[in-house]
Amino acid sequence: EPEEAEDETEDEEEEDDDEAFEDEQAGGADGAAENGKPAVQDMSWPEDWMLFVASDHLNAIPRNSELAPPPRDLARLNLRVARKARAKAAFGQATVLLRQGIHRLGGGGGCTGEGGGEGGGCGKGGEQCDNDDDGWKSSKCYNLTLELHDLLLRTEFARGNYAAAERVARTVLSNARSTQDKILAHLTLVQSVSQGEDKDYEAGTRMGLEVLRSHGHRFPLRPTEARVWAEGARLKAELRGGPIRTIADRPEIRDEDEPLMMLLHEVASAAIAYQNQTLAALIALRAMRLSLVVGVSRHLAPMAVILGMPHLEAESFRKAYARGSLAMALLDRREDDGKSAEHALAEFRLHNSSLQLRRPFRDSFAAYSEVYEICMAYGSVDHALSVVMLYAMCYFAEGIPIHPVMEGKLAKTEHQAKVLGRSYMVNVFQMFRQFILNLQGKGSTAAAAAGG
Repeated sequence: EPEEAEDETEDEEEEDDDEAFEDEQAGGADGAAENGKPAVQDMSWPEDWMLFVASDHLNAIPRNSELAPPPRDLARLNLRVARKARAKAAFGQATVLLRQGIHRLGGGGGCTGEGGGEGGGCGKGGEQCDNDDDGWKSSKCYNLTLELHDLLLRTEFARGNYAAAERVARTVLSNARSTQDKILAHLTLVQSVSQGEDKDYEAGTRMGLEVLRSHGHRFPLRPTEARVWAEGARLKAELRGGPIRTIADRPEIRDEDEPLMMLLHEVASAAIAYQNQTLAALIALRAMRLSLVVGVSRHLAPMAVILGMPHLEAESFRKAYARGSLAMALLDRREDDGKSAEHALAEFRLHNSSLQLRRPFRDSFAAYSEVYEICMAYGSVDHALSVVMLYAMCYFAEGIPIHPVMEGKLAKTEHQAKVLGRSYMVNVFQMFRQFILNLQGKGSTAAAAAGG
């Protein structure tokens, strides 16, 4: 009997460990998909497919049937399985599950605002949450309803369905109870403008500043150099005389504080694209100050790169390199998590700026190759082709003997740029190849050599 009791205790402990691991994987998978990390098809847990099948069967039961499960329980299941679907890059299936979860809580208006939509079952009315009006109004279901809507709007945005993401975001803004609860919706609206089909960076910057103001952070559209200097002085005072590199040693940020850092990074990036580097530097400095309080965000590394740009242009190389060293230390903290598209772009900008101040160009070759592969995998074509351009320039700057493989890579990338309609990049690659021909003493043009 004591042996049997001990076996039962061990089984219970194993079950607890399994549940804890599943919960961790669900949360981690959601975060990975949110940050643009490669989808990890982890089927090491055989119950994964069982959860997908169970949710399909339970969602098929009519809401008014006696066999229908409690609305909150089914909504939670849909949320859990949707996170797993996102981790496997099944964004369409995740969207269906999230809409069905919202529908079960009675929040029909949160689906798309048009009734129906992908996944069906999104009409208004129907089964309510705990006999209340809907999930938004129920004290027991509010947090679950918010989670479903937040994940839905981020999933729609990840799929490129900007209009659908905007409709869900508007629903959240109409029903959220606090400013903090609105932040992901605000972030998605800003991204839809600056990263959407029109890529209106000026409008995205202006909207982002308005949103940041509602969250307690005020920035002028055109800050003066004195304003940036004052923000930097505050950061220096709060570091208590320590180097800026020590920010990388701070604790990790809490999940609830991450969306604000995401928003700061988005607005700073839009400002850079809008040719407003002074504003971007001011926002990046504020993010550094915030990190001293809330912890280190995954979005802090690209903002450290932004901080180094003005110093590089002013030929203040020591300060530029210090910011670059901070960015590298922040990136190294994420090395074990796998490289996301955001991580790759931050590394690309870093190698393209301050790191070249104190290291040979050839030390960046491996990083450029890796960043190219990641950018192409995520469909970030312009960044990927830009990486090849930078690789070629560093290759020439090092004075390395021209190898036929290098010529072949340039010709291949030139063809890619032509097929993808990047005519301005085609010209650059042709000039690179013409430069190689000139070094070799050949008089023909690059176009003629390619049969063009």
